[in-house]
Amino acid sequence: MSGTRKPKIANKAKSKSSIKLKDSPPCLSQAEDSNDSLSDFPITKSKAEVTGNMNLKKEYTRYCKLYSSEPLEFVSAPLEQATMCQASGTSDIGGVTIDLKGRGLRGVDCIALGKILASNASIQHLNLSDCLLLPQGFQALLDGVSKNTHLEVFELRGNNIQFANMLEPLGTMLKVNSNLKSLIMEWNQIGCTKDAFQIFCDGLSINSGLEHLDLRNNQISDECAIELAAALKHNKVMRDLDLRWNSIGVKGARAFYDVLNINSTLTQVQLGGNFVPEEIVQHIDQILKQRNKQEEIVKDYSTRTTLLTRQLQKTEEEYQNEIKNIMSMFDAEEKEYRRVIEENQNQINRLSQERQEEVEKNSVLQNDVNGLRKQLGDSLEEVEMLRKSLTQKDDRLTELASSFKAQTGDLENTFDAKAHELQVLSESLSQEKTSLLMKLKTTEAELQLKKGEVEQLKDTITALNQTSEQLQKQFDERLRQAKESWTGFQTEVESAERKEIQRLESQMKDMNTSLMEHLKVLENKKADAEEEVRRMKMLLVTSKSETEEALAKLRAELAEEHNSAVKNHIEQITKLRQDNERLEIEVNRLESQVHKMEIENGKLHRQNDHLKQQLSQANEELCEAHASSQTVVCRTKTELKDTSERLSKEEEANRMLRSQLHDLQQQVATLSVKVTKLSQEKQADMDFWKLQIQRREDELNRLKSEDMRRAALLHEAFSVYMRGTAAATGLPIPSPFCGDYTGQKTKTAPEKKQKSARQQPEKPKEN
Repeated sequence: MSGTRKPKIANKAKSKSSIKLKDSPPCLSQAEDSNDSLSDFPITKSKAEVTGNMNLKKEYTRYCKLYSSEPLEFVSAPLEQATMCQASGTSDIGGVTIDLKGRGLRGVDCIALGKILASNASIQHLNLSDCLLLPQGFQALLDGVSKNTHLEVFELRGNNIQFANMLEPLGTMLKVNSNLKSLIMEWNQIGCTKDAFQIFCDGLSINSGLEHLDLRNNQISDECAIELAAALKHNKVMRDLDLRWNSIGVKGARAFYDVLNINSTLTQVQLGGNFVPEEIVQHIDQILKQRNKQEEIVKDYSTRTTLLTRQLQKTEEEYQNEIKNIMSMFDAEEKEYRRVIEENQNQINRLSQERQEEVEKNSVLQNDVNGLRKQLGDSLEEVEMLRKSLTQKDDRLTELASSFKAQTGDLENTFDAKAHELQVLSESLSQEKTSLLMKLKTTEAELQLKKGEVEQLKDTITALNQTSEQLQKQFDERLRQAKESWTGFQTEVESAERKEIQRLESQMKDMNTSLMEHLKVLENKKADAEEEVRRMKMLLVTSKSETEEALAKLRAELAEEHNSAVKNHIEQITKLRQDNERLEIEVNRLESQVHKMEIENGKLHRQNDHLKQQLSQANEELCEAHASSQTVVCRTKTELKDTSERLSKEEEANRMLRSQLHDLQQQVATLSVKVTKLSQEKQADMDFWKLQIQRREDELNRLKSEDMRRAALLHEAFSVYMRGTAAATGLPIPSPFCGDYTGQKTKTAPEKKQKSARQQPEKPKEN
């Protein structure tokens, strides 16, 4: 049985809740009475808030001044430190941490913190442990937590949270806020009333973000534990639940055992110190260990599959990169070939254009040659016509010679002249003919040259066409070879990919088969375990009535033993107190007795010394009077015997007194240890109350100084007013504000009060 409970600090929450805050500002009571009006107060966003770097101290001071209250230094100092950490960048990534542990917060402080949280300040961790939170301020604080999206850890240890007016806003916050990850509520009393705890469980069942919940030392009974288990049936995000040092009992443990069969997200449930049998705790721990082991197997399988998929993706990316590189090489070569072909094509086009130009020039020359040939034909026709005319003239001359032989003499001169003219004309015609023949020869030579150039151009064009065809063929051949090599490489790559995929698939199949075999083994073990569980359930069902009866008896016995133990402890405490008082009285009495015995012992020592002196004197007298009288010797011997016996008795009495004194000293030492422990505890309590009293005294001194400052300001304002009136009216300043005849100023009323307050000793404040 793990029913040993953790030792608690007696009445910790009650002692804290019984403390009343004195000398609070008048606006605090109004804020606590009218919480709705304060929660509906408009929030004005500052420039720092809009930019994200909020000055928490400035916002806290602003809200306190809105509610006519002074900010507390022990609250504003952590806020200022958090703001500095946020500004310097030394805070966490998610936000800053604010630690207000052990600081007595007022309602106005809680409302200001709620407003800061409602403005979505980047606060990641908020610690409000042992802060004596009031219900109204607690509600305003939780309203701000509900609207904040950065808060992940919220600590509420030791705040006496037990009634519905504090648990209802907590349940509402859990319904709304899905960003809170950890809620620590140790050392509260939320399990005192079932209805209030039901509200908390309703909010927990709807929550979708809380992973860690600490409910240690909250007086949770078995009925409350059943309600909490019913809420966890609907909650699918809770992973860690701490319920140590409560009173959930066997029924609550059985309810959590049933929840573990439904809720698969819980990985840790701590039930120590709850009057739960050790077998049930071990069984729940075994279920959680088995679940964690299964989760580890699933995680291992998922990590392996992710690694394999990453490896496949990596190899595929490598192949794709290689293919891209090859394609880029092919594209570069194709671009180069296209560039060469384009250059050749441009050269061919240029040569064809030049050829066209030459053809046009040749056509022009051909036209010129044709014109010259036409002119030559015309000149030849003229020559033929001239020849015909010459022959006609010759015929005519012959006719004339025959007919006009008689007239030859007359006409010789004319004939000679005409012959001479004809000769000149023939010479000119022959010259023109030769010149025309020369021109024809030159044009024919030029034509032959042009024909040769045209033939050369044709040869170059044919050569260029042949080279371009060869280059095209080479490019086609290389492209075909590249395509063949690419197709071969692609087939090789595809075959390698297929082989790699087949290998990975076979590896995956082997892993799947091994995992399936492992899962089958686990399922077989699970089936065996379920069979064992069924058998154990049957055994549990059979022994249920017996165990319930035994548990009822045991519970009754434990309750009786607990009550009797409590009574015995109370009686022992009262007895110890009485014994302590009695022992203190006894110690005082024994100390007085010891003092008396020490005095008697000193007297006996003195008597012994005196007797020794007397004995020495008697021995001397005996030695001196030995010869005088035998009777005196006998008498002295008897006296000596009596004195020696009396001395031995006194020595035995001294030894007994020493032993008693040693025992009493040991008792005094043990009692002094107990007294020191009690005094240390009392001293701790005294220090705590002194600290509280010191805080209240500081508050009173601050209020006094503020009153004195205000009185001084009023005095200065009144004196300025009186001087102004005196200057305006011409009247002298009244005597209460003037000095005496020596020129010294009279002390004002606040200075007199301050002096009297310094002279009078401060009265001790009651707790």
